[in-house]
Amino acid sequence: MALSLTWGGCADTSVAFSEFFASDHTVAVRFMMQFVNAYDGPLLAVHGSGLYFIGNGDGRGGNNKLSIRIGTGLLDIPVASSFQESWHHIAVVRKGSTFTIYLDGVSKGTLAVPSSNKPSGTLRLGRSDEIHQQFYGFIDDVAVFTAALTTSQVALLAAAKTLTGKEVNLLAGFIFGDGVSEPVPATLKRPVTCVPGAHNVTVSNSRDNAADSKLLPLSLVSHMRLPFEQGRIVTISQAFGDPTISHSGYAAFCYDFMFPDGDINGHTFRASSPGTVAHVWEGGPNTSQGPSNFVTIQQGATEFCDYLHLQQNSCGVKSGEHVSYGTDLATVGRSGTGSPHLHQAVTNLGEHTADRSHFVTIAFPFCNYEYSDDSGATWHHVIRGYLKKGQWVRNPVPKSPVRYTAAWTPNTTGEYQMYDVPYAKYRARYDELWPQGWRLYSLSIVVVNDVPLYTAVWRPGSGGEYQIYDASYASYRKRYDELWAKGWRLKLLTRYVIGGQIRYTAVWAPKTGGEYQIYDASYASYRARYDELWPQGWRLKLIDVIDVNGTLSYTAAWEPSKEGEYQIYGATFAQFKARYDELWSGGWRLKFISTCNSGGTKITAVWRQTKELELWVHGWEYADLRARYDVLWQQGWRLKLFDRFTV
Repeated sequence: MALSLTWGGCADTSVAFSEFFASDHTVAVRFMMQFVNAYDGPLLAVHGSGLYFIGNGDGRGGNNKLSIRIGTGLLDIPVASSFQESWHHIAVVRKGSTFTIYLDGVSKGTLAVPSSNKPSGTLRLGRSDEIHQQFYGFIDDVAVFTAALTTSQVALLAAAKTLTGKEVNLLAGFIFGDGVSEPVPATLKRPVTCVPGAHNVTVSNSRDNAADSKLLPLSLVSHMRLPFEQGRIVTISQAFGDPTISHSGYAAFCYDFMFPDGDINGHTFRASSPGTVAHVWEGGPNTSQGPSNFVTIQQGATEFCDYLHLQQNSCGVKSGEHVSYGTDLATVGRSGTGSPHLHQAVTNLGEHTADRSHFVTIAFPFCNYEYSDDSGATWHHVIRGYLKKGQWVRNPVPKSPVRYTAAWTPNTTGEYQMYDVPYAKYRARYDELWPQGWRLYSLSIVVVNDVPLYTAVWRPGSGGEYQIYDASYASYRKRYDELWAKGWRLKLLTRYVIGGQIRYTAVWAPKTGGEYQIYDASYASYRARYDELWPQGWRLKLIDVIDVNGTLSYTAAWEPSKEGEYQIYGATFAQFKARYDELWSGGWRLKFISTCNSGGTKITAVWRQTKELELWVHGWEYADLRARYDVLWQQGWRLKLFDRFTV
């Protein structure tokens, strides 16, 4: 395995510089750079004070290099553009008053041990304490020795497949999860703490560049869509790390959009992600002679999306306004540039910042888009990815009528999912996961072209479980009554309609205690039952609402409880959102949600007062949901609930 790093990611170790720095020592690391032409990105740094920097140097103007900075000393090692996406090894050896730097086992120069600005603190991987530095790529086999390795020893270390922990004079090593057999030597057991943007990834044992480079990470920025209307084809005239023009150094991670078959000048572009307008500057003329007009949207606490080269006075939003996906922002122009194009970048401080010394762009992927490498002859769909220079790209027309509503909460539980599959595939996955100790956590079924499609989530568990699938109410009820007497209670229930008939799928788990239910009821009947049970101390344990011939049909179950509860029934999205926002400040969070299409999307939701953190989306296609899921997973969020409906 290796440590995968992207924007914001780092790993803190317990290795203090006081343990090794003052005397002869060797520090080594294996790495794969994702971008060679970028800004400062330390493989190894100090978390504390002083200067210790071993990593990717600022590559503006195509000046690609590795940079070693220790105290007041500096050594730069030029590297070619082909250096990225391949494995390399660097070692820094102190012997007496001199550091010798080895790249792939070969000496590349020396620098003197500093007399001032020495590092003090602990060893950090991937990022320093500076807000404008970040290494993008993989790190592995980090090793700290309390001796100066010889040239031959460094060469052997560089050629080895991995650390074993038995190397002579090894103080501490980090292999990120594998490579040695039990028992793991104490030298490889020092703690390391990762933050989002850093996680372990399984790479090849043979250091296969082609295979491993496909696993390089995407940054965990906001969910972003192309800033143009659906179906609009644009071409990427400049992408990441292009030193031939202007995308290098601090500005390495930007995109320039043009039309492949026409003039983009005057075309309206849209917000890629929700946020708040942080700044608008549009006083420059629509020529290359003046400053660049721009609008900046703050998408997160330290995340800004900058759109540059606007036409003068064309911005349709003002500072402080909230924007959503697809909000019209302004028209494309040529202010501050030679030819009309839209320049887009995600940055840490925003284009309007006065702190230019700490201002950098952030590698940012787009979600749910299509690209063509052959001028539109063939198109390929991407759930989440980086664009490349010369590609044609577009926001695709949805191909599936299925839409998702989902909510997440902080959690680190393991999880498997399966999306939009027929019963046979779902069943095969269920049977595969059951003996491995995975149990159903959520289950949703929608019908497309008279075929029930299953989406399921499994969590670790060991209890028993019964299910019934695609059953009539009579068959379901018979099974319910049979299992009730044996101590089984409803865990999950979902319904759908085929040929005008309601079909039931349900899951039971071992449990005792009372339970009330109501089936296929009108809202009036359901509400009367709810109001009857409430003062008796019964609360909803599940609710399912579907459309049957244009009428909402309610099925629900109650269990003993005295928790407080709010609900909304058959609401439009606007009504649901207003109620959600109203309840949020009081600590009310989603407990259940059921969505269906009944002359438009109708949402039924239940809130309980937990005050926990919560993120949610509504009405998203699978590709967007999957992209969001993958980001939130790395950030320590897990699905709390979800439902699907068709449009």
